[in-house]
Amino acid sequence: MLSNFKLTFLGAFLVLTVIYVIIHNKLIRKRNAVSYAAGGVDVQLKKRHDLIPNIIASVERYFKHEEKLLKGIVSMRNQAMTTDDEDMKYKTETTISQLLDTLRVSIEAYPELKSQENINHQQKSLSEVETEISAARRAYNSRVLDLNNAVQVFPNSFVAALSNIQKSAMFEAPSSERKNVNVKDHFEA
Repeated sequence: MLSNFKLTFLGAFLVLTVIYVIIHNKLIRKRNAVSYAAGGVDVQLKKRHDLIPNIIASVERYFKHEEKLLKGIVSMRNQAMTTDDEDMKYKTETTISQLLDTLRVSIEAYPELKSQENINHQQKSLSEVETEISAARRAYNSRVLDLNNAVQVFPNSFVAALSNIQKSAMFEAPSSERKNVNVKDHFEA
């Protein structure tokens, strides 16, 4: 009778161990997918970071009165490139997006600046990079959602707690990007 108990206990232990390993491996794959998607976002942000000095150099002489804006963009770029804190990095990138939008509006006020081919090319490149950043953010957030759902449901939550696998933060759009667009603002009077 004791040997049947030992066999049952050993069998249950092995089944639970196999279940634990399967869930643990699934969670690790999801966490790695989040890291991979974060790398995709980083590639696009690096493109934007590389574009910023060229744009700043091109508009600097026209924007003596916008010096605070230009310094703010450079400062945020430097901060985003040096921080290891993911949450801080994403908040900084949101600020960069807002400052670059302000810069685009300011450029529109200078017809001689708008007519320069170099500025037009850089603005087009920046728009393309912003589109790529948006796509990379969506891919990242999809992976984060998948991981966060897996980490929060039972029995995954038990295995996640034992393995110290935690939820990840979403890369959220700034509140300015969530507002409705006023189409009239895009047409000249």
